[in-house]
Amino acid sequence: EEGLRSATVVIENDDANENPYTFAIQGTGEILPTVGFTSDTLHTTEGVGTATISVTLSPASTEAVTVAYRTAQDAFTTASEGAEGGDYIHTEGLLTFDPGETVATFGVEIVDDGIHEADGEWFGLRLDNPQNAEGGLTHGNMHIEDDDPMPTVDFSTSTYSVGEDAGTVPITVTLQGATALTATVDVSSSGGTAMAGVDYTTVDETLVFPPGVMSRVFGVEVLADGEEEDDETVVLTFGRIEE
Repeated sequence: EEGLRSATVVIENDDANENPYTFAIQGTGEILPTVGFTSDTLHTTEGVGTATISVTLSPASTEAVTVAYRTAQDAFTTASEGAEGGDYIHTEGLLTFDPGETVATFGVEIVDDGIHEADGEWFGLRLDNPQNAEGGLTHGNMHIEDDDPMPTVDFSTSTYSVGEDAGTVPITVTLQGATALTATVDVSSSGGTAMAGVDYTTVDETLVFPPGVMSRVFGVEVLADGEEEDDETVVLTFGRIEE
């Protein structure tokens, strides 16, 4: 078993005729406390500023205990490191449990970038090289919950006025709010006093906004019917924005 130590016993032959007998070996050993995270999955929000991570020692020790801590990146980490364009700031150091203490903490700065992102971005937390203690739960993940709202969409102007002979009228749609995800929104024509297929061609578009793209343009084809008539209207509406 782990922690088991061996001893060598020398049996001397005294040439005496004796009954079988037994003997016992007694020894002492030290049971070390265990140091580790409270959970392998921790959570924080993007706007928290500094996330506080607790490390526990069980049971309390009569000696000082130390353990190194650090944030970690690997091939599966989804949060990025760095103040510019990152999600958190790398940190590392040494925690000390004075005799009798069972909880110590360290902080990791979380970057609030103001960009809507997918929930569930995470980075690693590691504990290394415990002294006067054994490592328990030494690997953990910190999940960052995004606090930025989904973007919205709007027309560049609320009213377009065109002549019947305008042909195809370009309509600009703008994205309000930065996002790290691809956003899509449906736009369609409905209602109004103009008649679809007679005064204009029905609109049924899906607009796609990749990250960094803040506007899209689609066209409404106006049909000239050659008739004298009053001004007519077409209503354009958005569907729900999706990411």
